[in-house]
Amino acid sequence: NVMDDVAKERKKIADILAADFKRKGVEANVDQETGKITLRMDETFYFHRNSYELAPDAQAKIAKLIPTYAESLFKNSSVRDRIEAISVTGFASPSYNHQYIDPTSENADAFSYNLNLSLQRARELTDYILGPEIGAYAFKDVLKSRMHVAGKGYMVPISKSEKDKEASKDKQCTNTSCEECGPYDCAKSRRVEISFILKGLENVNEKIEHLNKKLEK
Repeated sequence: NVMDDVAKERKKIADILAADFKRKGVEANVDQETGKITLRMDETFYFHRNSYELAPDAQAKIAKLIPTYAESLFKNSSVRDRIEAISVTGFASPSYNHQYIDPTSENADAFSYNLNLSLQRARELTDYILGPEIGAYAFKDVLKSRMHVAGKGYMVPISKSEKDKEASKDKQCTNTSCEECGPYDCAKSRRVEISFILKGLENVNEKIEHLNKKLEK
């Protein structure tokens, strides 16, 4: 099965990342199946409302995380040769002008604003990763040559936990005292995700499309 093979390969690389982070004492939220790193679970990485600036604490953690990330992916030529690109994707919370915006609704102004904000967050992180602040580290040039930046606005928000949902029912909320993102977690939705893209996935998609056509016949 083509997709099973891809999933196994991603998990293998994810295991390498997790092991290297642990060995070097780097705190990182790594998806064990895909290897995706999400910069959202630590309050250090939360972006403030309407902001794309990285806090000093976040810069310090990224300065430790990224060199290990680059080394893990690129030190082994067999892994390095399978990496097509590194995707840095920014996200925003589903709100606009202090009001909750349903991600499935049509609101051109809200969508455009948050799309731009999420892209700025990804660019801010990328500029720091590749800029002079961190200094030189192994495979920095390789990372730069394969890095892609994107923004997804509020289209993939993070849902509130059941505990947070219950707490919000009892909270007296005003525009000045707190923010409202409906069933979603405002702070956790404002994030940046770093993930690797494997080579040859376009061929996988073609094979899947071909299989689907055969099944439809």
